[in-house]
Amino acid sequence: MAPESAKAEVVVATNTMIRLKQLFSLFVSACLITASTLSFLVSESYAAVLPEDRTDLMVHNYEGGGLTVNGPALLVRKSFADTVSVRVNYYVDNITSASIDVVTTASKYNEFREEFSTGVDYLYESTLFNAGFTKSDENDYNASTFNFGVAQEVFGGLTTVSMGYAHGQDIITMVTDLTFEEDVARDQFTLGISQVLTKSFILSGSYEAISDQGFLNNPYRSARIDGGNPLTINSATVPEVYPETRRSQAVSVTGKQYLPIKGTISGSVRYFTDTWGITAQNIELGYSQYLGSQSWIIDTHVRFYNQGKATFYEDSFVSPQRYMARDKELSKFKSYGVGASVSYKFLEDWYFLDKSSANLSVEYLQFDYDNFTDLRVNESTYLKPYSFNAVVIEAFLSLWY
Repeated sequence: MAPESAKAEVVVATNTMIRLKQLFSLFVSACLITASTLSFLVSESYAAVLPEDRTDLMVHNYEGGGLTVNGPALLVRKSFADTVSVRVNYYVDNITSASIDVVTTASKYNEFREEFSTGVDYLYESTLFNAGFTKSDENDYNASTFNFGVAQEVFGGLTTVSMGYAHGQDIITMVTDLTFEEDVARDQFTLGISQVLTKSFILSGSYEAISDQGFLNNPYRSARIDGGNPLTINSATVPEVYPETRRSQAVSVTGKQYLPIKGTISGSVRYFTDTWGITAQNIELGYSQYLGSQSWIIDTHVRFYNQGKATFYEDSFVSPQRYMARDKELSKFKSYGVGASVSYKFLEDWYFLDKSSANLSVEYLQFDYDNFTDLRVNESTYLKPYSFNAVVIEAFLSLWY
């Protein structure tokens, strides 16, 4: 077995990948109901409504790059008096890791993370208010986030304007140093607008600004010092050092077109930039199609992501600098994704159920790093650009009542 310091490195090293995986999971889940939601929008009135009463039970699995993450998730939503909707969500990650970040210093390691969130929506005429709280716990990373927002329909319900704010407070500790404790404060502001342009086309845009303040790097991770010779196998290492502030902004535009053949085609573009010198672009195209009597929905999508490196990132440094990072998620890389999902509706108007659906989704991901190299000295890939692929699988059951 590896020493505790090496094991601890695995825990924090996987955090970024886990969060990426969760974003992908949320996107895939949302795609499953895109077609039915858009169908409702283009065929009914545009009055503001509360989210539907429903329960979702999901099992998810992510595997790639030496990292496996799986576990269950449960969402329950219930409305009262046609003005208030309450939701509760529980999410679990069981983590097994031997990723590239740690294989040079650690053996396979298992970890457990759980997340609990709750929230409430309040509908007043054409205005929808929401507030929520999320708490995530690991053995050396605890995160809490409060959020609230408002969405207002104008121009007869054809336009929806939304605003939101979230504040997070994270506490970072180390399993190898019980005296170590650092904080991170996160503030997120969002502004969005959605416009029904025709009976079959919706265009939406959003702006997001995030401010991070505090200890923003991995307390276990190290940067390489090669003394001017990057081919040195036994290069020195020093702890990573990041700036204590980070400001980022993102702008996105999404369009959805409903087709007469009971399908939906969608496309989105997102641009990201921050004060660490990172710029990124994300492009996605999707298609959803009802089949037969509309009991089946098939969804497919493709995604391309391109990112530049942070100004203080290097695969190896000649000498120590004020700020140094060797986290591959701050390097220059590209990723590609292609996914498909199928949803089947059944048990409509059955006892207390309005309807039910069974859902299965699969996504293949490819990550190619331009300036992050493989340091496994016992393999022929040493100092070659690193790449890996991953597969995300989700199966969940949804019940409306």
